[in-house]
Amino acid sequence: LYKIILIGSTITALSVLWMLAGPYIWPTILFIVTLSIGEATWAPRLFEYSCMVAPKGREGTFMACANAPMFLAKLGVGGISGWLLTEYCPETATPQNHQCDGFNLWLWVFLMTASSPILMILLQSCIEEEGQNLTDEATVVDESYAPLTKNQDIDPNFTSSVAQ
Repeated sequence: LYKIILIGSTITALSVLWMLAGPYIWPTILFIVTLSIGEATWAPRLFEYSCMVAPKGREGTFMACANAPMFLAKLGVGGISGWLLTEYCPETATPQNHQCDGFNLWLWVFLMTASSPILMILLQSCIEEEGQNLTDEATVVDESYAPLTKNQDIDPNFTSSVAQ
């Protein structure tokens, strides 16, 4: 799981580099496609990781805590975006006067985005517990997460609290 999350977050960070090419349609399309591939790679694995490290019965709490940093980061995005636009693309900028410095604006975005995979590499020992190899996809922490096999019975009388 660690490798997949690291690869996905690296692809997500690298996607921003397309925007350094300038305000053209193809770099923008490539940015969106690459970003989507990166997000589709790491996001589901983060949920899986959260469930794997959670004590039985506490999976929901761990999943919520795993998403808390992303929620908190969004609180500062407005201010940072405003600062970047003010600094590198002021209100007086027009295509004719070339006052907008998109290269440096997107370079800052890249540097902030690249912090995630860099921190994952630096903090790998904290992410992977001793004896727990999250770099191996076949790692099964708790057999209750394994899919049902043909030999297991499903209780036909089971109804969830949502259905009631």
